Amino acid sequence: MTVRIPIVNVNGTLSELPAGDTIPSVTGPTGPSVTGPTGASLTGPTGSPGSSLTGPTGPSLTGPTGVAGSSGVTGPTGAVGPSVTGPTGASLTGPTGTYPSLQVSATIVGVASVMVGTARWYPPVTITLIDVTAFANTAPVTTSVIFDVLKNGSSIFSGTFPTITVGNHVGTTVTVSTSVTATDYLTINITQGDAACSDMFLRIRY
Repeated sequence: MTVRIPIVNVNGTLSELPAGDTIPSVTGPTGPSVTGPTGASLTGPTGSPGSSLTGPTGPSLTGPTGVAGSSGVTGPTGAVGPSVTGPTGASLTGPTGTYPSLQVSATIVGVASVMVGTARWYPPVTITLIDVTAFANTAPVTTSVIFDVLKNGSSIFSGTFPTITVGNHVGTTVTVSTSVTATDYLTINITQGDAACSDMFLRIRY
């Protein structure tokens, strides 16, 4: 085998090598790692603290109070405002209520037979009769039942009397306007009866 010696130029490039030749790569051993000793840490001495000094407190002084100034002049009183009175509200009066009527009921027990009543009723004060209505528990079957109310023995009606007609329990209402004093009395008559009608009463309102 022919020995081939590479030629290395001074500028570090390879030249004049025969074709196919290579320069062997050689790596030398790594040198030891050396760390020098750490330098000494030095701290200088701490200086002595300075002295603490507090100066004396100054005197507290309050000056004299000044002379009070004179009061200012009082301004004139303003004019009195006008006096205004609003209009008077309307005076309203509600409608007068109607005083409820009172009544006296005269009960007639038994069959409606013709009779002249003797029981008297005296009002406690002077009153005015306004109407009379007749009622029956059992309605008449054959004839109407007719009643009359008398003041001191005289009828208070003028031709029309309270009447319960056949088959009815409530009779007609007859309007009157009769004054009755506390010394007057009322009585009730049946002027026409019916054998089937029974247990009646008259409502006299005043």
